[in-house]
Amino acid sequence: MSSWRSISGAPPSRPRTIESSGSTGPGDRRGRLRRDRRRLVSEREIKRLSTYLRRMAEKRNSSMNRYGLLAQAHWRTHAPTRYAALEDPAAYFTTLGETVAAQVASTQDRLEQGLPAELEYLDRVAQLRTLQRQAEELVLTDLVYSVTAEPSSRAEELETLLGLLPSPAMLEEQLARLTAEATEEAEREGWSQPLLSEEQEEQQDRLLALLQLVRLDRDPAQMSEAELSERIQALAPFLPPESAATEA
Repeated sequence: MSSWRSISGAPPSRPRTIESSGSTGPGDRRGRLRRDRRRLVSEREIKRLSTYLRRMAEKRNSSMNRYGLLAQAHWRTHAPTRYAALEDPAAYFTTLGETVAAQVASTQDRLEQGLPAELEYLDRVAQLRTLQRQAEELVLTDLVYSVTAEPSSRAEELETLLGLLPSPAMLEEQLARLTAEATEEAEREGWSQPLLSEEQEEQQDRLLALLQLVRLDRDPAQMSEAELSERIQALAPFLPPESAATEA
């Protein structure tokens, strides 16, 4: 019988067997875990990308024009309570934007009828742009900016302070009474003109200063936060002591 070493000097190697796909060895389990994690991450990324693309598509396909977007932003800022009460803000401002656009076009056409026919091209283009801005301003003021602004807490605070102070009519009456007293005294003393004492002058200056503060040129709800804060601070020295203590 021949020996295994007679030709190569070493026993023949045993053919390596291929592990079946159903093997449950440690290496195979780790491989499946890595593949499962990669698949899970991939699915998350796909879902995230799908959400982003859907939102971008919705944004591109939005039918709300720029007038509707402008009106929506104005309501959010100046009438947040009324905005929150809207059942379908998107539908409301889409319709409002279309209404504004139609009225802007109609108003612009009416304004263009007054343009001279002999205008040169560039001059006519400039005039048309000006008329478009005028038409937009007219319609936006009527349909968008006319929404009643909701009073802020500072506006309510100013109204409360004004309720604690004399009205402009009462202050004017006090000033007139002060002048009448000075005139009567001048007649009694035989002076050529009324003269105010130092105390009366201080009282007059205080009344005039307060009159300028309580006489408002517009409703507090229409004033900016800076204007409200400045007016409230200026009124503080004129408040009755008990009211000032309460406000503090």
